[in-house]
Amino acid sequence: MRALLELRQIASVPEALTDNRITSAKREVLIQQIKDAVENDHKVLVFTNFLEGVRTIVEDIRKEKIGGVLSITGETSTKQRKNIVERFQNEKDIKALVMTTKSGGVGLNLTAADIVFIYDPWWNV
Repeated sequence: MRALLELRQIASVPEALTDNRITSAKREVLIQQIKDAVENDHKVLVFTNFLEGVRTIVEDIRKEKIGGVLSITGETSTKQRKNIVERFQNEKDIKALVMTTKSGGVGLNLTAADIVFIYDPWWNV
């Protein structure tokens, strides 16, 4: 089971297991698609299964100066999550929300986004 998890992680976020020696070509394509979407006045959601995925995607969006970006992980408290969702929904300069697949819980209303990226597939063994 652990080997399968590590294979999933190396396929999606190779930086996490290679001390940044290997960078993800998939992430480069994602960032370009996010950039194109934001340039065309869209808001985007990005779901990933790994914390390292959230961290690297957020860093790339900031580095490329694509627009405001927020993130939610399992470490985000319920109160913070509510604030983050409200900011994403209402602030025009916030263009992206990156979150782990399981961190949203239930009942998140993210209607401001009109493009959703599933960065890595959910594998249910």
